[in-house]
Amino acid sequence: MNNGMTGTGSPQPEDVASDTTLPPALPTFHASVPFVGVVAHEFNILFSRPRPKLRNDVTGFAPNGEMQPVALVYLSPVAAKALAAALAEGVRQYEQRYGEIWVEPGAVKRD
Repeated sequence: MNNGMTGTGSPQPEDVASDTTLPPALPTFHASVPFVGVVAHEFNILFSRPRPKLRNDVTGFAPNGEMQPVALVYLSPVAAKALAAALAEGVRQYEQRYGEIWVEPGAVKRD
């Protein structure tokens, strides 16, 4: 069975949808921290990344930085559920190929 992988686990070109065309000026960013808000008719996801504080002493960085927002996304409840399913499937496929994703205990808060 061809799963699109080489013996090294590297993705092959067929892993990428060939019919997807992105606009040339589509903004791209890295965000490692999502904040999710929920109200009656929408979900809000604020994507952020850590930004270290610069200091004037020898070390150059403060021990704790600030969060830098990079994008705010509004989703309908239907779109949020579809995104959750797509992410769950993506994580399942990733872990099947590369191994379990380790998450620090307590990093994911569930109520």
